Amino acid sequence: MGIAKKLVGTAAIGAAGLAYAYWEAQQYTLRHKEITVLPLGQPDLRVLHLSDLHFIPGQTRKHQWLQSLRDTNPDLVVVTGDFLADVDCPEPCRDQ
Repeated sequence: MGIAKKLVGTAAIGAAGLAYAYWEAQQYTLRHKEITVLPLGQPDLRVLHLSDLHFIPGQTRKHQWLQSLRDTNPDLVVVTGDFLADVDCPEPCRDQ
């Protein structure tokens, strides 16, 4: 196989990887898990765990998805991982 074919193949694999990464970053997921940890007779506790949001200004679709999570009526919200990904984000992201 010639060097040109190897370069084209490598570029195609790289482009496919980048396309998948872009697509995957847009796939927001809400998973439901039921775990029995509280003593019997205690009321259920609904926990919303948000992780690695990497929020930046202009992510309107992500902001709308986050707003929709209010409908899950959590008793507790836990945020782990990177929430903001831009030093200018606190004001614009809060105001979206």
